[in-house]
Amino acid sequence: MEVSLKNYEILNAKAALDKLSEQEAASIKTVYALSKISKEVAVHAKDLEEFKEKLVNEFAVKDEEGRVVHPELENGELNREVIKLNKPEEFHKKVSELLEANVSFSLPSVLTIDMLETAGLKINANDLNRIDKLPSK
Repeated sequence: MEVSLKNYEILNAKAALDKLSEQEAASIKTVYALSKISKEVAVHAKDLEEFKEKLVNEFAVKDEEGRVVHPELENGELNREVIKLNKPEEFHKKVSELLEANVSFSLPSVLTIDMLETAGLKINANDLNRIDKLPSK
């Protein structure tokens, strides 16, 4: 089944599918569909993360040895969750464009609310919204 999602929707769907995959399901049909869909979404999420990492490397401030520079915390340790950027506005613009870009791909199966319910899988409203764009018919 063909689906077209924005890259940020792929990341959101992956997070929700990962949560669902951690649960024990009563239906082998649901487990199989969830597994197939999760694998396909994960491929696209991985590609996106790799491209985003290339952007980070392109725009990150680097030290004399070519390593990405991280700011120091008050205690003197490096904050590895933050990087210093050359041209931060351009970096954020490119990341936004990347996240908003549409990707079309095929999913080997569908996942319906009835399948989740029958399998005894629990999903909250936020995660349901995250997988809402995936085919269910």
